[in-house]
Amino acid sequence: MARKKGRVGFGHGKASDTALAIDKASKKAKKEMITVNRTASESIPRALEAKFSTARVIMRPAPGVGVVAGSSVRVVLDLAGVT
Repeated sequence: MARKKGRVGFGHGKASDTALAIDKASKKAKKEMITVNRTASESIPRALEAKFSTARVIMRPAPGVGVVAGSSVRVVLDLAGVT
């Protein structure tokens, strides 16, 4: 769930029907929205690093280059409005 204005959320829903699962996931995502800090040029303001289990994400601002990332990170940053 995102609006390309610096806010993004993730939700996971389970149900016997696909439509109900999507509805549950959307409601959870709206509750879990976070704000992604962006500069005036819609880039990230500083270098960031996060690690979870064996995965590591490193983000560095690069004005004029755009988003250089793998598919998962690229989708989340695009939905958050980071260019």
